[in-house]
Amino acid sequence: TKAFHLATEEAEKHWKRLVRVEKTHVEESITLLRLMGVPVLRAPGEAEAQCAALAKDGTVHAAATEDLDALVAGAPRVLRGLVGTKKKSKVKEVCLGGALEGLNLTMTQFVD
Repeated sequence: TKAFHLATEEAEKHWKRLVRVEKTHVEESITLLRLMGVPVLRAPGEAEAQCAALAKDGTVHAAATEDLDALVAGAPRVLRGLVGTKKKSKVKEVCLGGALEGLNLTMTQFVD
């Protein structure tokens, strides 16, 4: 129902305010990932821009983010819904080429 949906959105908004990620959490996570053999890269600036650059040059297949700004930054593919709070959330792949074609825009027009 609509009321349930609105209540769920409100609860998620408050949950995000309650969860705090401290510097120690980040450092411990990085240490754990490295111990597991997972490569870790710390972006010098915006994470979306770094992810987009990695996807654009082929280092990674896609940028995983809810923010479609990665497309504007040139990522050929963005994966949305990987970190969902909804049990039935689905991962969606958004392709830059398809988006440009569907919007009938050039990359320059899209960025502007």
